[in-house]
Amino acid sequence: MRRASQSSKVVLVVEDNPNDISLVQLGARNAECPFEFKFVEDGEQALAYLDGHGAYADRSEYPLPDLVVLDLNMPRRDGFQVLKWIRTRPRFEHLQVIVWTGLEHPDTSERVRRAGANLFLRKPEEASGWITFIGMVSLALNGLAAKRAQMAARS
Repeated sequence: MRRASQSSKVVLVVEDNPNDISLVQLGARNAECPFEFKFVEDGEQALAYLDGHGAYADRSEYPLPDLVVLDLNMPRRDGFQVLKWIRTRPRFEHLQVIVWTGLEHPDTSERVRRAGANLFLRKPEEASGWITFIGMVSLALNGLAAKRAQMAARS
């Protein structure tokens, strides 16, 4: 999915709340992240980014992500629709997706797992939670790198 010349891992955050975007950016700076965040504001933009269409056609500026962090409640296409689109595309079968939401509904976690999410997280409610969130993203990316190394060793 990535070119060998790209060393930094890319996380695509699909989020329509500017405050949450700012908090992710702040948490990333405070945690000195070894990866790069890209942001889109709704489900349609997420699909265009992943497909490399329109404004996202330049893969040097908008590289394919190693991980997607996906909000559930968004305009144009919600998180479930985006997740379904990702999971029906063979080229994204190994793309990790973390679904996060501020919603408090008992069956949300199970629904997103059934839809194909790798992990479900509640949005942090306090500042320290954002650094923990960045840590979870880092663990997911490190787990992905280890899995890819195992698959390459078997080949």
